[in-house]
Amino acid sequence: MSDIELTIWAAMMGALTTLLGAALADAYRAGGLAAWRGVGFIAITGVSSMILSGLPEHLAGITDASVLLPAKVAMGPLTGALTVLYLGIWYGAVVQDRFLENLIQWGSLIQCLAALGLLLTALLYPESGRQILKIAFALNLLSVCIGVVCSVRGVQLGDALARYMVLACMFLCAMVVGLYSKSLGFFSSPWVWALTASLTVTYLLITTVLTLQRNRQLRLISKIASGVAKTDEITGLPVGGTLLSKIDDALWRSMRMERECVVMAIWIDNLYVFNNELDASIEHEIRHVLAARIRRAIGFRHTLGLQQARCFVAAISAVNDRERLIAKMRALVPHLQRTLQVGILLGKAQAYTPNISIGLVFVGLGHMADTLHAIDQAQSLAKQAMREDAKLISQEAHPTSYGVSSKLPQAQQPT
Repeated sequence: MSDIELTIWAAMMGALTTLLGAALADAYRAGGLAAWRGVGFIAITGVSSMILSGLPEHLAGITDASVLLPAKVAMGPLTGALTVLYLGIWYGAVVQDRFLENLIQWGSLIQCLAALGLLLTALLYPESGRQILKIAFALNLLSVCIGVVCSVRGVQLGDALARYMVLACMFLCAMVVGLYSKSLGFFSSPWVWALTASLTVTYLLITTVLTLQRNRQLRLISKIASGVAKTDEITGLPVGGTLLSKIDDALWRSMRMERECVVMAIWIDNLYVFNNELDASIEHEIRHVLAARIRRAIGFRHTLGLQQARCFVAAISAVNDRERLIAKMRALVPHLQRTLQVGILLGKAQAYTPNISIGLVFVGLGHMADTLHAIDQAQSLAKQAMREDAKLISQEAHPTSYGVSSKLPQAQQPT
């Protein structure tokens, strides 16, 4: 093996080790079977690729080709079987589509049986190593075809990530052709090996990223299903019970300081305006930018969360000057409505101007309100402001179950 070829395969091994390290870090941080399954897939695929490259033989000084022949002929089909099986798990389509279920189950089973058969054949007839390796090559191409069919079917079923998996399968096909060509001695050009190594790393990079994304989606769905979701996946802001508890803390903190607390709802009326034209992910970009703008405006001391996709909720505690606060919130509206660019990553950049309205609810000792009631009232005021084109409406909180304190004067009239 020449120095150039040695450098190419060593660089590929370093890149694959880095990807494995990233998958291990995610699995250690998040845990769960899906994350560790991804680690196993990257490890087995990486080992199979390195064995076919011939680097282990060179480093170990192995001159007898039959020594690693069983691993070469068995690891490929086994990796193909795992690719098909994990692809089905990744899609979660086994319970949704009968065609995919049969293709994945039978395809992975045939590949596993073929790997076992090739392993035994290589052990019994090592002199036929080249012919056995060609059979393994053909079986790997079959697994690639199954992967392409599964990915295209995933696109048809509406999986947003499936289109990228189709691209990954194209890289997988080129990777299989390149690595088996190297092992069979079809080519001897450093340019071909450099391209093969690059395609191998690219394939595993795409599949790693897609696996991490799908695992995050599964973890979020699991949290939501169990009722323990604490933050919004896009903005990182508190939601649900976590948001309620934080706003409740702000209300009671203000009460102890004998000052008012303001519950503010910021309504985005045209959040979904580009969903049909571009992609549903555009709303994520919009919420991400608006969350940053709101946080910058109100500061980090005050609570900011997400009541629903179109409604941010904030609690500003210990208000000193009500009129000054209202003036600041009115000035916040044009700041939030500044035009931004969306869809850049999709190659379809569009100018977007948020249509914003704000509802303010003043909660004080003289008119304490239930936290959820105050949030709902603020959201209703924000919607009303949108309908009336008022941009901002403020109001006293409607008293609920809490007692009225005599420490504060009677609530002023609604603004």
